[in-house]
Amino acid sequence: MHAITPYLLKSYKGRDTEKKESEHFDLSNIKGKDLLELLHKYMQSKSAHVYDFKEEKRVFKFSDIDFDIKRRTVSAFLVAGFYGVRSDIIDKSTGEIRFPKSESDAEVLRHYIQFTVPPGSTETIGLFHKSRGVGIKSLFDKLFKANFLLETQATLQITPYAHTGAVQEWAKGASVKSLKVKGFVPSSDITVNLARLGECNTEFTISPKIKKKGFKASFGPLSDFLTPEASSTQNEIITLLSNQGASVRTVAELNGARRTFEVGANSGGVVCDIPFAEGEDEVELKGGQPEFQSTQKWARSLTNDILKGVYGRRAFQI
Repeated sequence: MHAITPYLLKSYKGRDTEKKESEHFDLSNIKGKDLLELLHKYMQSKSAHVYDFKEEKRVFKFSDIDFDIKRRTVSAFLVAGFYGVRSDIIDKSTGEIRFPKSESDAEVLRHYIQFTVPPGSTETIGLFHKSRGVGIKSLFDKLFKANFLLETQATLQITPYAHTGAVQEWAKGASVKSLKVKGFVPSSDITVNLARLGECNTEFTISPKIKKKGFKASFGPLSDFLTPEASSTQNEIITLLSNQGASVRTVAELNGARRTFEVGANSGGVVCDIPFAEGEDEVELKGGQPEFQSTQKWARSLTNDILKGVYGRRAFQI
């Protein structure tokens, strides 16, 4: 599973004693320095070779760095992996050991990372990629915050952005065209027999009934699934399906475009994971890992949705 988690970045400036509220720096001018350029500079400084973050027994480097001053966006892969555990890598077909992994070896994954700093804004949109539940936000947090403090003598806050704010336009206008349950294990004699051979996971899709010819069938607005009422039919469906598989996803449509959203007990809380999959979201995978250009295109579209959610329909777009 691949997913993008959006965050907001801010830098505390002080407190307005008259308004009795916090003030934050214009992130394009933090004591004369631009956050976008600081991010780019830091990525470049950690791209020459693999670096050792001993605190977490983790190696990392930045690659495929793309700096776009017109879009006010910098994106890259943060390549990272853990070491310190000896294990064997086996062939799934034969069960034979293909590679004995030592304690100094690290299996690395490419994590897409992107930051957009709108001109004159006190907020930056940060996108962090997860691969099978493994993310790199905490790693980036520890690495870059220290650098930011050194460069600006100011602190940086990186806070998660919840579903409804991040995809406000989709939540209000999109309609749900199907529900997908991942990791579904049906109850049958066949499943019991297959389970003896190995893990039996599959997926099923539910599509709405077509009530009238000429009308596009849907399960209703996406907002009813992202933040369902406790007594609603949508909440009942989500609860039922959540008990049948590892995750429940909605495929929603807005103005002819489709996007996948995960729903359920953990989807609308503090952290908002927006999954993407090859074939569903126009993101290409190579060897199970995202290809840069198609991921960037998808992430830019998501960023524009978030910017509209933060600043309204006339918001700066990348």
